Amino acid sequence: MQGEEHTVLATDLPQTSGERKQPVIAVQGVSKTYPLGRRSTVEAVRGISLSVAEGEFVMITGRSGSGKTTLLNLMAGLTHPTSGRILVDGEDLWGLSDRQRSAYRNQRVGFIFQFPSLIASLTAIENVLLPTMFAPRNRRLDGGPARQRAEELLGVVGLSDKLAARPRQLSAGQQKRAVIARALMNEPSLLLADEPTADLDEQTEQEIVAFLCQVQQTRNLTIVMVTHAGELLRVATRAMEMSEGTLRERIDS
Repeated sequence: MQGEEHTVLATDLPQTSGERKQPVIAVQGVSKTYPLGRRSTVEAVRGISLSVAEGEFVMITGRSGSGKTTLLNLMAGLTHPTSGRILVDGEDLWGLSDRQRSAYRNQRVGFIFQFPSLIASLTAIENVLLPTMFAPRNRRLDGGPARQRAEELLGVVGLSDKLAARPRQLSAGQQKRAVIARALMNEPSLLLADEPTADLDEQTEQEIVAFLCQVQQTRNLTIVMVTHAGELLRVATRAMEMSEGTLRERIDS
């Protein structure tokens, strides 16, 4: 696709100072049930346990409706489990205060949604800068430093010439790249990606996955990615499969 070819070098990735705590997220016996009409329910996630160590790239495949997106939302603290616990650095995510949980979502987690999530009225760089506006003051990049990091990230994903472009002026692949840049703006330790290559041509898909691999390897970023594309599993450190709300290790011949 014209204008989207970009080779990412490890040295291209913008660095920030300071040490990271080792991120560990553990899903322990988690279920999520939704009401279906007045008298029935649907169990989207059923008794799942999953521990993700620092630096892992976990890919989860499965049919539509198998519970993959619900699981990511649970790990992001966007959805309250019906039962079970989600531990972050040994702490129960839903034992935290609302303020602490908001800080977790803003500082610790980058989320790539399945559907386009750029704000139409904002430019590409303004969209990437959004997470900094909700960061605590002692963790916030303001003014020049924030803009510099946003410009660097957009450059890394091949959009240095699209800073002032609005979402409608970007192709589907370019929008995905901008969303990835935004997800990395606050330097999260955990990246949750819901079908980040959906509806993209094969070349753009490969470029985006290659970029995620390089971020994972050079920054020791932990990634949990949902995908329908089984051929992408070769880059994962661990492959899982979800079916009817349950999760198992995937063993391919």
